Amino acid sequence: MRPLALSLILALFAPLTTPAFAQDTPRSKPTSSQKARFEGAYLTKRFAERFQGSLEKALGRTFDSPVEFVITDTLGMSALIKQESEALSEALTDVDPAEFSKQSQALAKAVLAKIRLADGKILINPATFKLFSKLYDPGCWSESFLDAVLIHEAVHAAQHQAHSLGTFLRGQTKLPALRARMCVVEGHAQLVARQATKDLGLEEGFKLLLAVASELPKQVPPEHRELMKVLVAEAAIPYVAGEAFMKALAKAEGSTLKAEARAFKSPPTTIRQVTRPGEYLDPPPKNSELAPLVLEMSKRLGIPELTRQQIASISDPQLRAALALADAKLLDRCLKDLSQVVVMVAGSPAGKQAIMVVSRFGSTQGAKDLLTIERQVLAQKDKDFSRPDSPYKLTSLEYGPSPFKTTQGFTSTRTALAHGSEVKVFTVVIQWDNYCVEAFLTNVEGAPEKLISFLERALPVLGAKPARSKGAEKPKASKSESKSGEPKTE
Repeated sequence: MRPLALSLILALFAPLTTPAFAQDTPRSKPTSSQKARFEGAYLTKRFAERFQGSLEKALGRTFDSPVEFVITDTLGMSALIKQESEALSEALTDVDPAEFSKQSQALAKAVLAKIRLADGKILINPATFKLFSKLYDPGCWSESFLDAVLIHEAVHAAQHQAHSLGTFLRGQTKLPALRARMCVVEGHAQLVARQATKDLGLEEGFKLLLAVASELPKQVPPEHRELMKVLVAEAAIPYVAGEAFMKALAKAEGSTLKAEARAFKSPPTTIRQVTRPGEYLDPPPKNSELAPLVLEMSKRLGIPELTRQQIASISDPQLRAALALADAKLLDRCLKDLSQVVVMVAGSPAGKQAIMVVSRFGSTQGAKDLLTIERQVLAQKDKDFSRPDSPYKLTSLEYGPSPFKTTQGFTSTRTALAHGSEVKVFTVVIQWDNYCVEAFLTNVEGAPEKLISFLERALPVLGAKPARSKGAEKPKASKSESKSGEPKTE
């Protein structure tokens, strides 16, 4: 449960901040040999004299008042994040405000800079710059990197002067709507900052800024890399997909200034609209939302010990990161046809867990592609877990066919040792029509029968008619694998 909640918090507090993620590969040299100078008055003057003109040119308008930079520390940043996270979560009906605030504060040590919504001043924490220069890249302590941060954050100051960011963000009742608005804020800042830093010859500083916002830290332990890929992809959405969204809108509107006006007046309401700007500009016929159907399916779980449940949508970038081991061209084709992905997670304090991922496509082919991709990804992970240096020691593996005569797919049973503890996972991946469903039970006694019985009760919500295959609750031995190590489907 906690990893999913953390991904939502990362997605929320990536905007309005410069976040703590570093590049996956080391850089050969810092972006500048000149060390950064952290003094509020100096940075305020430096911005006004050296950068404001170029930034106003990129914005297409002038600042209403001077931009002021203030030096703070980790405690000060934590207090600000606590205050603003509580205000942002007040109207949300789909998050736990206490958990939201707690996990938001946990990010304080990872925030380089942030606009203070109360007065529009930019707070900068030198301790985070110094930490990043040691852990990730020496260039994070350079003047050119700090300059890029100043320019990026100054765009937020301009947004605040024109649109009142607190008013723009607060009052949303659903998390997806809030996240989509944050993509507007952050995507616009990236689009403008990219142009301004290019004009000023600060491209290297901006490249490093984008790297620490969107790429996987090199220091992540191997056993956490797959999860972190998904979390970082989610946290990067406001920067990467947000900028692409604003760029598409600027092209459609004819200028960055007009794109800003439209996006803040009529923002996207979902991450899907952000990652697919064509659907924002020319909305397709509205389909029924998938999340309520998955919620209804989750009510049929029928496993008493799994009491904590959470439902969330998965974005294209997050899904792409999770399936990165698959064939790239096949993955591109699959995601192009994808309509929605929703995940249900249920857990217990004892470490037992159920996960169900429901994907809906525009065609049957898209769903079949995802089934093929899932086979590829699992086969590659099986190979990775079998390596001598793997943190997970795969001790047994069995594959079987789809548990239902009415669906294509496969089952698998894995047992592995992780940090001295045994982990047992039973998996069902099935496809029919334009749907693909992946379901997992971890460390649950009698998992095969319980999971298949759950799917029998739940799949009719999606219009499926699951007819169980004979002996479906007993997965076949690993001989059902193909020669390449991929599970066969029937």
